[in-house]
Amino acid sequence: MDYDLIANASDDSVLIRFEERIDPKIASKVRNAGISVRNAALPWVTEIIPSYNELLVVFDQCQVAPAEALNAIAETVKGGGVSAEQKPRLFRIPVCYGGELGPDIGNVCDYTGLAEEEVIRLHSAPEYLIYMIGFTIGFPYLGGMDPRLETPRLEKPRSMVPRGSVGIGGKHTGIYSLDTPGGWQIIGRSPVELVDIGKMPPSLLSAGDYVKFVPIASEEYEEIGKAVSSGSYSVASLAGEQMP
Repeated sequence: MDYDLIANASDDSVLIRFEERIDPKIASKVRNAGISVRNAALPWVTEIIPSYNELLVVFDQCQVAPAEALNAIAETVKGGGVSAEQKPRLFRIPVCYGGELGPDIGNVCDYTGLAEEEVIRLHSAPEYLIYMIGFTIGFPYLGGMDPRLETPRLEKPRSMVPRGSVGIGGKHTGIYSLDTPGGWQIIGRSPVELVDIGKMPPSLLSAGDYVKFVPIASEEYEEIGKAVSSGSYSVASLAGEQMP
């Protein structure tokens, strides 16, 4: 696997850097490198963190020297492969757009000149690539949003954005996985829980997977929300077919 740089980023981590651009092909290389390291089951690796064009591998320096870790990870990445079972998954996430659940959809309409129905259609059309999970546990940074939807962030961020909120921030779109402050334009909300701290990993979504938003009415939002609260809603039902 070709990369631009592999080096010790600190006494307990190795950084693998690919070409510096946001691109699905680069994201695929990052994902495959992470899978290779995970499949190698190196006993001293403690964390694997992907980003747009980099992979950070954290290790226990009490078990391995930095130079030894660097060499082992470099060899692992060179010869790694991805099995069919590890192909990206497609998650279909229900979203209720507009109204009280999407208070900023009017801002997006005003900025872009698009009608609300067109904003919803354009936003729910793509199969978004999850470039990375960040900001909070389970928050997916999604690529592939229609450029016609690009809208600046709020001038004054909110002190609290409810989990499940779907937002637009400039060229990006994502889902707030936890109740947190935030400055993205909120255009809808999903009743699905993206984080379960009782599971490992706690995040439903992973870098390299895909998300497809499915518009739902407020009545269906309430029904799914009740099922999620009662534990009768199966998150596994969201995972669609594997991507080709």
